[in-house]
Amino acid sequence: MAPISFLIACLLAFTLEIFFSPPVSSSASLLSNSKYSSSMKDLIKLGEGCVNHPEDVSVVVRKGALYTAARDGWVKYFILHNETLVNWKHIDSNTFLGITTTEEGDVIVCDTEKVRQLN
Repeated sequence: MAPISFLIACLLAFTLEIFFSPPVSSSASLLSNSKYSSSMKDLIKLGEGCVNHPEDVSVVVRKGALYTAARDGWVKYFILHNETLVNWKHIDSNTFLGITTTEEGDVIVCDTEKVRQLN
């Protein structure tokens, strides 16, 4: 008798959850209600359609550049003042995990197969 009672209790709980839970809001409505929505409208998309599966980004402010590692094996950078995309170094790998820069402006790429520091 206990398994049937448990099953009925579970079905009742599931039914009540469906009928009385508020619907999940879409991310678009969350963004429009957000205090950040006014600042988000001023953002621009850099390199849209030009970078094949970017993995990570890192910014070097003093160089005015934004670096990204892509699945096509290239480390690319954007020159921010004129929005130019440059294929900088070809790593010949598609196992990138991330990218970062040092205080000196060197670029470090994290790869599951190889370890590299790019100058």
